[in-house]
Amino acid sequence: VSSLFKDGTIGTDINIVVVSLLLLEQEPLGLSVSHHADQTLNSFCQWQSGLIGKNGKRHDHAVLLTGLDICSWKNEPCDTLGFAPISGMCSKYRSCTVNEDTGLGLAFTIAHESGHNFGMIHDGEGNPCRKAEGNIMSPTLAGNNGVFSWSSCSRQYLSRFLGTAQASCLVDEPKLIGQYKYPEQLPGQIYDADTQCKWQFGSKAKTCRLDFIK
Repeated sequence: VSSLFKDGTIGTDINIVVVSLLLLEQEPLGLSVSHHADQTLNSFCQWQSGLIGKNGKRHDHAVLLTGLDICSWKNEPCDTLGFAPISGMCSKYRSCTVNEDTGLGLAFTIAHESGHNFGMIHDGEGNPCRKAEGNIMSPTLAGNNGVFSWSSCSRQYLSRFLGTAQASCLVDEPKLIGQYKYPEQLPGQIYDADTQCKWQFGSKAKTCRLDFIK
């Protein structure tokens, strides 16, 4: 996600700093998570507002990741991947997004929904940018030959938002909360390729193994 926001096409320097990570093994009091993305977003935005300043930590934006198959308009699974208030960044009750965990593609969902929170509208919807280009704010993320960029429209929306008084929460220096200790094990040592395949494609999936004849 951080690298997507550092892509040169965005036109400005966006530095993402994680100040807290909460693993919710059960729903805490005041938070209701369901397939209904709109209702879940409303609940999460209200709940996360109570965490601001707690234990000396303050976040500018909160991201909910869920394994549920969410839907924007009903409490049943559908093809919705995320939900966010437009131009909600820095607002106590609207600086928040809900994102469906689909595996590695989750990074693009978070970037897309955070883009909405920065005031970005889908490419091709009320602006001259073409949705077919497959940029990050296209209604359907596709990429351009494997390259994911921000459109000129997204760049303009962001610049416009950052020029407002509302965006002032983003200009302070992050508070140092200690040095993060990175895992010593390399990727793939804890969860092998077969395990990752099952997470991404289901319990029957496994790594494709081909014997090449030299």
